[in-house]
Parts: sequence; structure tokens; C-alpha cells
Amino acid sequence: MTAHPRPDPETSELHFFGHEAAGLATPDVAYCMAHKEGELIREDWFKVPYVSLMHDFAVTEEHVVFHVFPTVAELDRINA
Repeated sequence: MTAHPRPDPETSELHFFGHEAAGLATPDVAYCMAHKEGELIREDWFKVPYVSLMHDFAVTEEHVVFHVFPTVAELDRINA
């Protein structure tokens, strides 16, 4: 899960994400929302163009913005 989950100020729902969600060095991201009691109410998966450190994100009234920085992860280099 992200280091900085975001609560919705109007509904108290919690927005959060996990990068490399399908495993180490995968380009999969899971974006989720949980009800204020903790029940998962949304889970959307998508792929980023390359694996990178995704430490934070931004939530507006209409959008969720994911920061995909040019710091890449390559599984071969990790295992070396």
C-alpha cells in the first residue's frame, strides 16, 4: 500500500494504491478505495509504461494522479 493514503474529506473513504501489485518488478498498479468502516469498495488494476518507484499520488474531486518517475526497476538487476 502507498505510504500516503488519502481520505476523502466529504465521505471519509480512503484512497490508496499499491505499485508492483502483481509481484516484484511488475508494471501493475492497484488503485483502491475503502469505506470509512474499512470495507473495500473499489479496486481497479492498470499497468504503467515501466516499473518505477511510486511513492505518492494525488486525488482531486474528479481525478486520481499517479506519479510515474523515471527511476526504473529491472528484475535481472535486482537479482544480480
